[in-house]
Amino acid sequence: MNVADLIKLIHDGLVAAGKTKVPVVAPGTPVTVLPAVELVPTDDELGEGNRSLRYGFNVTVSVPRASTPEQYEQLVELQAIVLQSLIPSTVRFDGPMVYRPTGELPGEAPALARIIPVSFAANVDLCP
Repeated sequence: MNVADLIKLIHDGLVAAGKTKVPVVAPGTPVTVLPAVELVPTDDELGEGNRSLRYGFNVTVSVPRASTPEQYEQLVELQAIVLQSLIPSTVRFDGPMVYRPTGELPGEAPALARIIPVSFAANVDLCP
């Protein structure tokens, strides 16, 4: 599996749920519209006697922050769609799904975010 595979899994799940305008943003790409699903690299992990590699990512689901309960409901709905799109795959869920409001830092859009930590085996052979 690679990043493109992960993006495709999530994108296909969003499209199947009718959320065609929600982008899945690759690592390093600025988020320019909300709601969005962003892939943020985290720690990678060596396994099996340093013969394999697992890529770590935070799948961050974000919706615009507003003073309405509908925004949180939209966040929960998108989180469920993302989870459903990943469950039949080889992606491993690596911890609690953290809730985080954003917009406190300069230049950061005000949003509600749910962070889903995942990892997957990389298409890399460390022992040629």
